[in-house]
Amino acid sequence: MHLPLSLLKQTLYEHQQKAESPCTCEEYVVMRHKLLELRRKFASYEEWELYQKTSDLVLRADLDNILSNNEPGKLKTLRAGKAKGFQLMTD
Repeated sequence: MHLPLSLLKQTLYEHQQKAESPCTCEEYVVMRHKLLELRRKFASYEEWELYQKTSDLVLRADLDNILSNNEPGKLKTLRAGKAKGFQLMTD
């Protein structure tokens, strides 16, 4: 079932507001999952500008999470796991 486009836009706006504040690792995982679902819905509507905005927000959340969890003196990278999605690994 498709949600109205206006409701999806409102959801994106709410996530943009939430992205401004720091979050825990668990909150980040939940937000990232919701943003990816939202991005898929924008693709199904062929709303590519909103799809791109959502993609940019996902990238920003990823970078914020990596930088906020970086310990001094250690570099952490984001690597794709097969069944677990993304996880932080120390080099």
